[in-house]
Amino acid sequence: MQEAMELKFIEIDTNPLKPKATVHASGRLGFNAEAIAFMELSNKKNFRVAVAGETGETLKNIYLIEQDNASGAAKVAKTGDYYYLNVGNLFEDLEVDYKNYSIIYDIKKQLYDDKDMYVLKMRKPKQKKNQEDE
Repeated sequence: MQEAMELKFIEIDTNPLKPKATVHASGRLGFNAEAIAFMELSNKKNFRVAVAGETGETLKNIYLIEQDNASGAAKVAKTGDYYYLNVGNLFEDLEVDYKNYSIIYDIKKQLYDDKDMYVLKMRKPKQKKNQEDE
């Protein structure tokens, strides 16, 4: 007779939050509903934007830290239920080809100098369909 095995069951979150941001053709960095809630964008006015390093893999991450005044910061804008940052010049400066590729960032939160910082980690860019046909 086989001995009874003791099993430990693990609770699995089948609906995890997937906050993400997408760079639109206009250069706007738009946030999905999960990101809007996760980042509490309705309570935010401006974000300082930072990168780590000079080139390569490190530039695939963008860091956002809330800032009270607008000097040197990106203003949180809203159209309807849609929140975005109008930072197209940032992506041009970083040489992110958002016009030919779909650029999507996953968002995580961590602390930096005792303040919430949002880390936007770039997914692998995918060529836009209209560019593949040319």
